Amino acid sequence: MFYEGNYNLTFSSTNLTSIKKGFTVDVAGAGAPTDPYLIHNLYGLEFIGEHLDACFRIAKDIDASATAATSYNGGKGWLPLGQKSTASFKGQIDGNHKTISNLYIYRPDEEYVGFIGLITTAVQIKNLNLADVDITGYNRVGGLVGEVKDVPTFLADYCSVTGAIKGSIFAGGMFGRLSGTVSNCHTDTTTVAIIINDDSFNLGGFAGSAAGATITHCYAIGNVTGNNKFGGLLGSATDSSINQCYALGDVIRLPRNALNTAIGGFVGYLAYGCQI
Repeated sequence: MFYEGNYNLTFSSTNLTSIKKGFTVDVAGAGAPTDPYLIHNLYGLEFIGEHLDACFRIAKDIDASATAATSYNGGKGWLPLGQKSTASFKGQIDGNHKTISNLYIYRPDEEYVGFIGLITTAVQIKNLNLADVDITGYNRVGGLVGEVKDVPTFLADYCSVTGAIKGSIFAGGMFGRLSGTVSNCHTDTTTVAIIINDDSFNLGGFAGSAAGATITHCYAIGNVTGNNKFGGLLGSATDSSINQCYALGDVIRLPRNALNTAIGGFVGYLAYGCQI
């Protein structure tokens, strides 16, 4: 069976010149809630970036290791879905309990870095697993989403991330900056600060920061290495509710300087309006 993508077939026979024929298989589905686009491979994942306001279902486990090739986007790896405020991701993704593995991103001077870069409106993501990611960014860096920006109606349910996350500001295993409602999600990532101008802040095993978020039945079990405002689950939290969550990884402080403040095994810096 041919799934979405570009294909080349070669027809040949004895004493005849070989004939090559190229063709494209379109993504199945209509992109609607009742008839989502069905995604089977990396070509299909790239298709999401061209239809940011549509609905999608991941139909097969997908190996995205091709994103680590030096020829893929000039060695920068995966281009986050909706990386700009003028073109943020506005659709829906049903992961269908499938796994996208080996996603690679190396954009150390960019913001809104993750499988999805930026969400600015009501979006639902459910049943999606990201395994063995290797993601490096500068600001707003997360395995699943770089930033969910001031969206109380955002919903994420039954998602997971494993792998390595590196960032300088607002970096987390699943989210860089988070608002909205997240339930039944977990991470097993190493989250490491990249120090720029002697500083790095807001790093967490689950999210770099949470503001106006409700987080329920979630956990992080990877290590977090940081400099300022970092914790096992969240780097910082403001006006958020955290219910029945835990963190098990080590929280490791970089060599002491004047900015080694607000370090916690669960939350690094807990501000106003929070309930735990």
